[in-house]
Amino acid sequence: MIVPMNKYSFVLHHASSPTFLEQIQELGLVDVSRKQKAMDETSKEMHAQLLRYKNALKFLTSVKPVAATPAQPADPSELPFVESPDVIDLQAALGAIETAIARKEQIAQQKQSVRKEMAAAAPWGSFGRGEKERLHALGFTLHAYSCAQKRFRSDWEEQYPLFEINRIDGTIYFVALQEQGEPFDFPLSEVKFPEHDLSALETEMNALEREAAEIDRNMSDRRPFIDPLKNHIAWIQSEFERYLAGKSVQKEAEETIDIFTGFAPRSDSDRIGMFLEETSVLYVEEEAKEEDLPPVKLKNNWFARLYEPIGELYMLPKYGELDLTPYFAPFYMLFFGLCLGDMGYGLVLILAGFAVKKFIPSLKGYANLVQLLGVGAILMASLLGGVFGVSLSEASFVPEKLRSAFFSSNQLFWFAILFGIFQILFARILSAVDTIIRKGWQHGMSNIGWAILIAWLSVAYASGEVKGINIPKIISLIWLGISLSMILFFTKTKGNIFTRLFSGITALYDITGVFGDILSYIRLFGLAMSGGILGLIVNSVASGMSGIPYVGWFLAILMLLVGHTLVLLLSCLGAFVHPMRLTFVEFYKNVGFGGGGRPFKPLRKETTNAN
Repeated sequence: MIVPMNKYSFVLHHASSPTFLEQIQELGLVDVSRKQKAMDETSKEMHAQLLRYKNALKFLTSVKPVAATPAQPADPSELPFVESPDVIDLQAALGAIETAIARKEQIAQQKQSVRKEMAAAAPWGSFGRGEKERLHALGFTLHAYSCAQKRFRSDWEEQYPLFEINRIDGTIYFVALQEQGEPFDFPLSEVKFPEHDLSALETEMNALEREAAEIDRNMSDRRPFIDPLKNHIAWIQSEFERYLAGKSVQKEAEETIDIFTGFAPRSDSDRIGMFLEETSVLYVEEEAKEEDLPPVKLKNNWFARLYEPIGELYMLPKYGELDLTPYFAPFYMLFFGLCLGDMGYGLVLILAGFAVKKFIPSLKGYANLVQLLGVGAILMASLLGGVFGVSLSEASFVPEKLRSAFFSSNQLFWFAILFGIFQILFARILSAVDTIIRKGWQHGMSNIGWAILIAWLSVAYASGEVKGINIPKIISLIWLGISLSMILFFTKTKGNIFTRLFSGITALYDITGVFGDILSYIRLFGLAMSGGILGLIVNSVASGMSGIPYVGWFLAILMLLVGHTLVLLLSCLGAFVHPMRLTFVEFYKNVGFGGGGRPFKPLRKETTNAN
């Protein structure tokens, strides 16, 4: 759900604004309306400084720790940092890191250039620039050529002083010599001879790699400065946002009066009220309205809260709109499990979640999400009975009655379609209920009509395909008539009957979109089947390797471990992306999700400034 907000309007003398904003920061509860981007030279400078420190932190964090090596004497003037992170000149630290970043970028560009030269020089091997210069000193000019082996004529070797250098992938590389001052004509176009020979380029590449490794070792010694850099970045960010808030103020009375607007959760109104009474600031407090464009703060139960990061990958709902996180979360978990398609992989995800919580406690929330997705995989994959590529529906050690309980591929196909129809129906009804609550009963009738029509179409199709499903004609006509009436006359709730009828008729064109939405759920079937097939292939290859004498058992185990790990990673990627697509396109569209809300970001004070 979206946390209800109160709107605050603060009125004070312009000279008191900086002090008041600092007090609001220390309180840390109010989201003061402010611009989100730099707006003048000062804010641009602050933003640029923030980016510099962030880039430095990103680079320093990316440097892997290097095992300690015996210290070498060094000139103290060359050391950019003091030894203790407690007393740091962050400007010097920033300069040293930026120097390292610039040099690493230069090295990367130089290595790319050397690689291209190495690729061009590789066919010529050790025959390089030195040989060309020595031949020139002897009175010969060297011409380089390459051609397909099929086009090479053996009589060329009789007509010209020609020497073959190399043959690679059906291409012959050769040179021809010309006495200086003598005419020379050859039937092929000359190719560019490399400027440097391969050995010199390899030496240059090794030198660049050693220099890059040395930079990494030097930066690895600076990793203790990561936390101070994070603290300083947080301080700059808080100062930057306070400055933007001060510049976003509304000026009145010839710029002597400042008016600030802020939002805070209604549950914090008592604490904020006590603070404002102590500061003796003139303010107005009222319930926030949708037209005020308040920030959005979500508050959900433990289950739905785990799925909030997934919803935020798309966008937040607007204030006053329905938070769909609790409603898509169960579907996402089950869709993920169906796409993963293997109970064994689901068990691996659950165990991986326990490992992450034990060794990386800071990722506990994501670990819980992974474990729930693993539970979904076990539940949904049990429909097919796949365990690490083994199909229980075909296993001889499984009782016949139990084998017959698993879905066939055809049954799974229709299950995916029905699951999609259920989610679309749920989305339409959810939208109708929410709209009725917020706007009135007439506004929800159209979506209820669509839900009834989709259900009628589904049953009508099933009655022609499945024996035993037979609806009396009169009931079917009444069912269809009710749904069409609700769509035709309630798609638009204002205007005369003819205007509303015309809007309803044009809205019926959306039935094509509904069919497209339903067909999108076929991807659940496709991914479920592909994961099982890939696992089966891994098992088949491992079984074939097991017959190799002496080392067969080792190769089979290695194939199983590596193969199933790769299949798991590939299946998880598809199982993460495609349910997200079904959520953000099919589900959100049928609910009528608008989105576009901005996150609740109260001004907070960061007191750490290491400069």
